[in-house]
Amino acid sequence: LIEQFSKNGPDEKCRMGFSPCCKKINKHNSIPLAIVGSPLLKQDFEILEITEQLGGRIVLNATENGERGLCSPFNQRKLNENPLMELADAYFNGITDASRRPNSELYKWLKKNLVERDVRGIIFHRNIWCDIWHAELQRLKDWSGLPILDIESTGDNKSANQNTINRIRAFLEMLS
Repeated sequence: LIEQFSKNGPDEKCRMGFSPCCKKINKHNSIPLAIVGSPLLKQDFEILEITEQLGGRIVLNATENGERGLCSPFNQRKLNENPLMELADAYFNGITDASRRPNSELYKWLKKNLVERDVRGIIFHRNIWCDIWHAELQRLKDWSGLPILDIESTGDNKSANQNTINRIRAFLEMLS
């Protein structure tokens, strides 16, 4: 269920209980977006709901606890031959992150997924205490060529304050 949520976003079948945005989405009239960055804390899931209410649709959850944080699929042949090595490879080489050096695998993964899902804009989520993602913001802006909205979360349940709502609204209006 977590993998399905991370890959497809919330939908009418979503019944996982950790996201308030489990409702039917009009996929034809919404703007496809990616959310990239540090982990979404429970209170940060409000960002997804607000985005959908305002006409956006998260088609790529590239946060640390989203799709980007899942290990790569297992190779069944290698799993039968050497399960420990295949397990290590899937987790250590299959999960991309800004903290890895060089972090070029992160950008390869992003490029593939942004193009495949026709992403028109990026919501860049970072926790105020996360220097790695803060430093990555400018590189992502320079590299992606997509409009980016930087949302800084303080972790105190104020991510969805009126200022954030207005910023997401303006971002979506710009992409319309």
